Amino acid sequence: MTPLELMQWSEGLADLYTGLETDLIANIAAYLAKGSADSSTAQWKLQMLAQMGALNRQNLQTILSYSDIITEEMQAALETAALAAIEELEPGFRQLAREGFINDTDIPVDVTTAAVLKAYRKQAQDALNMVNTVMQYKAKAAARRLINDTAELADKPEFLAMLNKAAGSMVTGGESRQAALRRCIHQMTEKGIPAFVDKLGREWTPEAYINMDLRTTMSNVAHQVQFDRMDAYDLTLLEVSSHAGARPKCAKDQGKIFNRNGSGGYTTDLHGRKIRYYAWKDSSYGEPDGLLGINCGHHVYPFTPGIDVQRYFPYDEKENDALYQKMQHQRELERRVRRSKRECMMLETTGDTEGFAKASVTLKQREQALKQYCADEGLDYKNDRTAVVGYGRSTAAKASAAAKRKLAEQTRKRLDKSAESGIMESRDKKAGGLSAPIVPSKVDTTKRIGSDTFSEEARTELFRDERIISGNAYETASLYNANGEKIFRKKGTQDSVTFTAKEMKLMHGGILTHNHPNGSVFSAEDINMLRRGKLAEIRACNRLGTYVLQTPGAWPKELSSLEDIRSAYDRIMAEAGEKYKDIAAQEGRSILYYLDRMDEDAMDMFSKEFGLIFRWEAADND
Repeated sequence: MTPLELMQWSEGLADLYTGLETDLIANIAAYLAKGSADSSTAQWKLQMLAQMGALNRQNLQTILSYSDIITEEMQAALETAALAAIEELEPGFRQLAREGFINDTDIPVDVTTAAVLKAYRKQAQDALNMVNTVMQYKAKAAARRLINDTAELADKPEFLAMLNKAAGSMVTGGESRQAALRRCIHQMTEKGIPAFVDKLGREWTPEAYINMDLRTTMSNVAHQVQFDRMDAYDLTLLEVSSHAGARPKCAKDQGKIFNRNGSGGYTTDLHGRKIRYYAWKDSSYGEPDGLLGINCGHHVYPFTPGIDVQRYFPYDEKENDALYQKMQHQRELERRVRRSKRECMMLETTGDTEGFAKASVTLKQREQALKQYCADEGLDYKNDRTAVVGYGRSTAAKASAAAKRKLAEQTRKRLDKSAESGIMESRDKKAGGLSAPIVPSKVDTTKRIGSDTFSEEARTELFRDERIISGNAYETASLYNANGEKIFRKKGTQDSVTFTAKEMKLMHGGILTHNHPNGSVFSAEDINMLRRGKLAEIRACNRLGTYVLQTPGAWPKELSSLEDIRSAYDRIMAEAGEKYKDIAAQEGRSILYYLDRMDEDAMDMFSKEFGLIFRWEAADND
């Protein structure tokens, strides 16, 4: 059973616990929103703490609403793991027994499976019960700490002085408390609601602990079923897979053949070649950070002397360690994205629109940083690893049903292939390749402006330029004249490019393209650059395509300065925010779900109001 299969089969339960954590955080946010905005901070604190019992009851009810579905999901995952191991190996065992290569057995498969599931089901259920208890306690502690920290911070002289300076006036008690609450919400969501506290006092988030615990338990179930069936057929040798990025203890064992029931020695493969094997007791098996231990990505296969050939070999140790470190950093970036999403959800619930706007910017920056790191290091970016689902009871039920359908489908696929599968099945890597370069289609130049008037060759060069700079972690700008000739390219910082007076004069009537590392639409500063540079068009590209903004005629008089543009921009963004707040409420989603669409809609509204042309050009030119 591969690490990918373990991940797919555990994600249903992990998603449920991510949803449970989100619901507990939402309960806290809704509870805080009920506090009186007009009361003093001291009164607010007393009121909140006095009513903690209601929050605790709500949290308990939330946990109970998940319990039945969680138990069903856990049992389905373990049964699927056991079935997967049986279906992968048993047909091959039977075929070898029929042909006389190994001893036959009279131990039924269901006896082996039932015994293993009985042993591990209680262990898994006990772990989940412990997680539920810890989360209930930690949710209560998190809410109490949030109230106390907010009250303490809101009355600190240095904090009030900072707010007064930023606001340019005296800040009221309610305003200072909201600012303090915003900061404390950030701290709480960064930490989350722990699901497990280990012996060293380290607190594990629900998604981290459930992923680790269930994947490890499923792996144990699958391997124990495999070992028991090997014992039934008197098979003792097994081969360990290998991959780059293995942990130190696993790296020493991967790619080797082991004897589970004795010492080391030598055997022969299909071609009669001499193959060395090692004693299983000398491996790191059984250690938490060892082979087949917690979060191990290895799998093992029976090795039949005279029948099999060795397929896996150890990796270079330095190469292995380097990739392992890269993957560890990727996981941290993914956790940062998830924390930002939870913060946005909580601020939305408490009605803090200003705090939500700031937090959403951080979220986009963290998402871009993760995508950029994956691209730079050649790692796979996976949306599901940063998912934070806005769960409710009904949503959890749908997730459970969907997961069960997926598990059933995977099981059916295994059953369909069981006739030709077995221990001698080849396991080759899929070949990969690069997609064809982007070639823009020819456009009608008689009724268009800006880059639309470029020749086909010039547009092709523009598209290629954008695909190159779209992957940069810093902004890079390229200026083209009206004929499609590149005038210059200039590198900037993470969020801006600065131009000289001479460079600004070169922009008149031209087309300026630049990348947005965070993937956002045009900013007020971008629109002002269109005005100041007297450009025909400004473009903002990312990995998926390019936003385009054109000036079809005279520049609107209402936008004669950056201040005018910012004022109109903020007004229309606020209107779009209210619109999508209603849409989110109607569709039962968080407004976080609509952030990109909301920004694009606001930019379209801005363009129509002031006579500009705004559109999106996808990288695939569809």
